Amino acid sequence: MNISNQDRLSMSSREIAKLTNKSHVHVKRDCQKMFMALDISPKGYIHNWIDPQNGQTYTEYVLPKLLIETLITGYSWKLRYWVIQRLHELEITNKYLQEQLNSLLKQYSIFDSNLSDAGRFLSVGGRQLKPLYKQEIKALIQVIQPDLFILENDKEEK
Repeated sequence: MNISNQDRLSMSSREIAKLTNKSHVHVKRDCQKMFMALDISPKGYIHNWIDPQNGQTYTEYVLPKLLIETLITGYSWKLRYWVIQRLHELEITNKYLQEQLNSLLKQYSIFDSNLSDAGRFLSVGGRQLKPLYKQEIKALIQVIQPDLFILENDKEEK
């Protein structure tokens, strides 16, 4: 099984504002202009963000790679460079995490096959081992998999 997360490579308008040293309000305005120009509904891109300092809820846009690149082409060379550099970092991180998850899944498949060959009903102390190992591996994958899709700088503050 191969897991692909290229569609999930994204960045928030807050992170773009931080990277470009622009006001988040201005980046959101630019996003809105872009949505209008492209005739795209912003609905699927709006997310709520809770400020850890004051507990207030604010909106931000979480954009996929294509819209990030579209947005920043209107910015200066230096600002484009910083945002594109961050996108490349995210792609490298995602590729590494994707490879790690695929490796784990492959190892699990081999382990599952070997355990099946050794005996489906092998038990220790009256408990079957295969279901126990499958459960432990599944729990490990569930712990690792969400890391594939955390793409902002640890949900940094505004």
